[in-house]
Amino acid sequence: MKNRIIKLAVLAIAFISLTSSKLFKAETDFSGKWTIDYERSRMADKPFPNTGKKSLKISQLSDRMVLEKFSVDSSGKEQSRLDTVVFDGKQHLVALSNGLQVLKTVNRSWSADGGVMTLKSEMVMGSEEEAVVIKITEDWKIEEGGRKLVLLTAAVFPDHTEKGELVYLRDK
Repeated sequence: MKNRIIKLAVLAIAFISLTSSKLFKAETDFSGKWTIDYERSRMADKPFPNTGKKSLKISQLSDRMVLEKFSVDSSGKEQSRLDTVVFDGKQHLVALSNGLQVLKTVNRSWSADGGVMTLKSEMVMGSEEEAVVIKITEDWKIEEGGRKLVLLTAAVFPDHTEKGELVYLRDK
């Protein structure tokens, strides 16, 4: 009986050792201040339009990310906008930068190594009778030893799909 208990304990320890990397994987933390790199960013297979300095301050929490977006308008005045992305898979009423309100649902998943965060969003715009649904997939990853944030995006509209790659560099 004692021998059997020892064998079970050894098996349990071996199982925990083999699966601990999955159980305790470190998910990437994207928190920090980032500035867009126009030269490396692309939208719809074209260079991302350089409209002045754009930066992003990210505060990542367990169930959401708070994004503070900064830009400079044509008169040189800095503007900021605060967005919260909630990962609970429920619909939330969200105001877009143009003032339009949409229902947005966001689900988050991680790559096996915890290095890539995938956000799958669905935005519903318009009335129930004439609703337009846009589905967006974003893959977030950090490269170059934490100096570069890459967002690979694919937005599926009713009549077309747009893909992009936004590259941000960490502010020093």
